[in-house]
Amino acid sequence: MLETSSTTLRRPAVRVWVGRLGGIVFGVLFAWLLAEVMLRLFFFSLPPRLQLVLNHVHKTPFTEGKLLPDPIWQSDREYLTITRPVRDHEQFGSAEVRFSVTTESLWGSRAAFRTRQELVDQHVDAIAVGDSFTFCFTDEADCWV
Repeated sequence: MLETSSTTLRRPAVRVWVGRLGGIVFGVLFAWLLAEVMLRLFFFSLPPRLQLVLNHVHKTPFTEGKLLPDPIWQSDREYLTITRPVRDHEQFGSAEVRFSVTTESLWGSRAAFRTRQELVDQHVDAIAVGDSFTFCFTDEADCWV
């Protein structure tokens, strides 16, 4: 009689612990899934520094597409940072600023400029060197240069 009462007590206890463990696993998986979905839905609402940290996060798992496109900037030994040649590349200045950029490499330079070869035609009156204001973080039609 004692054996039957101890076995009946163990089964519900095991069942309770399995249920608790299953609930914990389900909660962790659901929280992870919710965080992944919210990250992708509200990515542009995040602070800019956090967006830069999350630059390598993909749009969907197991794909190559990233949340942000590759920046047109690249490191350089002599100039620290240069732009690479791109055509109609979507660029983000911040969460609110989005524009299209076309840059070309002129005169065999490894740095690209935000102009076209036919406009330069081997004659340049001036070159503006500076930061994002000089580069015009806007579409080409709105750019002052």
